[in-house]
Amino acid sequence: MADGDARWPGQVRRAGVARVRAWGLGELAGDVGLLLSELVTNALRYGRGDQVGVRLRLTGLGMLRIEVDDGSPVPARIRTARQGDEGGRGLLVVDAVVAERGGDWGVSGDGTKTWCSIPVRAAATATTTAVAHR
Repeated sequence: MADGDARWPGQVRRAGVARVRAWGLGELAGDVGLLLSELVTNALRYGRGDQVGVRLRLTGLGMLRIEVDDGSPVPARIRTARQGDEGGRGLLVVDAVVAERGGDWGVSGDGTKTWCSIPVRAAATATTTAVAHR
């Protein structure tokens, strides 16, 4: 990750947490912040596009969906980190958090987007927020 990019995961995390709180879903703030941090960091480290796009949306199916577009046709995948490695566990974290919440995650057919969805309580309404970087 380029030195100038290191600040973006935190900024996206704060914006995403503020958004879910504004939607009245403060109980998801910690997990959403973690998911955003991991997905955006992964996109910045391994993506090859000129921009990283982030979208949060509440679907009509009672799910909060997070999409991170890194522009790379090489799909994100879980890596096996060795003992002592400082990275390489982000998608394992995403997998664990999403599974604990009863959601799902994956990669778009063209490989450019990594997404996850977690259930929300029925009171939430459908809406979208998008952020771009680079």
